[in-house]
Amino acid sequence: MADEEKVATSSFSAHSYNEFSEPQARTSVIYDNKDYGNSSEYADVPGSANEDSGMEKLLLEEEGGEGGAGDPLADDESGMSWQSAGTMVAAIIVGVAVLGMPEAVAQLGWLLGFIMILLFAGLEVFSGFALTHVFTAASITLKRRPKTFGELGLAAYGEAGARVVQRVQYAQLWAYCVVVQYIASKNLAYVIRAAGGKVCTVGTQAVVVLLVLPALQIQRLREASGLAVFGVATISMVLILYFSQMAAETGHTETDAEVPRSTKLPDSLVEVMVIAFAYQGQAVFPEIQSEMKRPADFRKSIIAASIFLTSVYCVVGGFGYGVIGPDAPMLYTWDEKKNPSQGRTTAACAFLVAHVLAAYVINASVINQAIARRVLPPEPSRIQWLGVTLMTEATYFIAANVVPSLTDWMALLSATLGMTLMLTMPAAFALKLRGSLGLLVPHERELYLGVLGCSGVLMIITTFAAIYKLSTANWDTGPFQC
Repeated sequence: MADEEKVATSSFSAHSYNEFSEPQARTSVIYDNKDYGNSSEYADVPGSANEDSGMEKLLLEEEGGEGGAGDPLADDESGMSWQSAGTMVAAIIVGVAVLGMPEAVAQLGWLLGFIMILLFAGLEVFSGFALTHVFTAASITLKRRPKTFGELGLAAYGEAGARVVQRVQYAQLWAYCVVVQYIASKNLAYVIRAAGGKVCTVGTQAVVVLLVLPALQIQRLREASGLAVFGVATISMVLILYFSQMAAETGHTETDAEVPRSTKLPDSLVEVMVIAFAYQGQAVFPEIQSEMKRPADFRKSIIAASIFLTSVYCVVGGFGYGVIGPDAPMLYTWDEKKNPSQGRTTAACAFLVAHVLAAYVINASVINQAIARRVLPPEPSRIQWLGVTLMTEATYFIAANVVPSLTDWMALLSATLGMTLMLTMPAAFALKLRGSLGLLVPHERELYLGVLGCSGVLMIITTFAAIYKLSTANWDTGPFQC
């Protein structure tokens, strides 16, 4: 075993992963100091199938095939580093959610606001670590690196698990694309009007579709990795420009609230879910892990990303509330009556458009790849790929024109699909796969069961609150109107 290389120790276990710098040297898989043998012995691994089912065959058609007879956890020298993966995670997650922090802190108060930010930061780290356990166990079960969240479900619960996971994952990605479509169009309209032009909401929605269409012709997620750095840079410019403008215009404000301002529970729960939304993006974690040089290093990526995200959220939430006061707004869209055209606010809108378009491309690309694997040949033509992107963008366009309240839509998305992918599925899959492989350590089962119970209660309460808020929301304009 001289060629083994130990990597970081799990948060749940004193065991360590063992990976090989020379995968051709062995044909067996070593995980938590257990040898699962060569490819012919995988049928005896708990949770594996003796022959490919229809769902597994479909999932195996993804790039890379079955991964050969070598160690599926061996390094992929062409893969992303953990630093690049962490940057991509931060870029995908930080997104527009950071712009909701000033109002969330203002409405929840200093104490509860910051407690919620730190709580969901910890839950994101838990989610990332659990998914790393699941990814490695699924690699043993499937004899190759899983490439989607659906394949994690396949490894844990077979075809039924794969179908459920895929529907939840892609529904969450689809709903998020609706969010960025909405935000991009609203801010683009502000920029155009500030420049003296005239445009309606439907018009800017169509322009957004045309702007992202060329970028969505990429057919591999790694081709979009450069957008991660671009996304972080543009959202940073949005925050700098916005708060410099607010600091110049705002005088002393009263910011001594330490508890929620509203006595209505649904209002506070919606703000809590806005903070939770700011840490959700787990739907694409398996795709990122599968394209890393060393998937076990994803734990480093998630820790680095979480530290960055939490620092940004605390600064933005605290500074926004401290400067603007209790009337701190959601900064996803701009009210031209409250925020007349200014050089810095207009520039901030332009940078925000650029940022959400980058996030749009990354998330929509995952959906396009999933659809293409099912309806297109293995090497689709450009015309075929264009047809898929036009179809998906049409659905975002329609949905973004009929959403009555963006904040309440985000809260509903966070409470249902987001929490399922962030907590419920990682805990359930880790419990099933690690239990099947005999890897659970003392109190790990209780940890996962506790997470499942608490997340279930939280999802029920916050979902009802979000639905109530949506049902009572007032439309700014009717569907498909200016």
